[in-house]
Amino acid sequence: MTPVDDRHSFSNSSASGAALCLRIAVCVVITLTACGGGSSGYQALVDAANANESEARVLASPSPCSSSGQCGLLPYVPVSGTCPCPSYQPFSLVSASAAAASAAAAEQNALALQARSLSDSPPAGCVCAQQPLLACVVSQCQIGS
Repeated sequence: MTPVDDRHSFSNSSASGAALCLRIAVCVVITLTACGGGSSGYQALVDAANANESEARVLASPSPCSSSGQCGLLPYVPVSGTCPCPSYQPFSLVSASAAAASAAAAEQNALALQARSLSDSPPAGCVCAQQPLLACVVSQCQIGS
């Protein structure tokens, strides 16, 4: 009779393991703030948004691609300042970490918008640039011209 290996792999890459650790850290910061410990609610939101942006930027791979249709943009809403215009990062929609990068960027946007709603900075009447066009150049997603 052959022994059965019932161990499970919770992470098949270091990127997903790092993403899990970062998400746990963000949850701890938010929990501490909700319970009266740690920094202010605003600062906790800023910290969490910044952590999610860092996570998304690490996970967003510009390759592979064979056409611009395999490229996407991750928007990042600034957590402070008078203009809420996002910055953009191109990434490959077919990379192994594309879904995790997209989820982290979506969470960053939600947290940044919450932080901005609590900010003392009044919103300014600013005009945001249109989303940039994408191109796949030498198997790498890039902002086109």
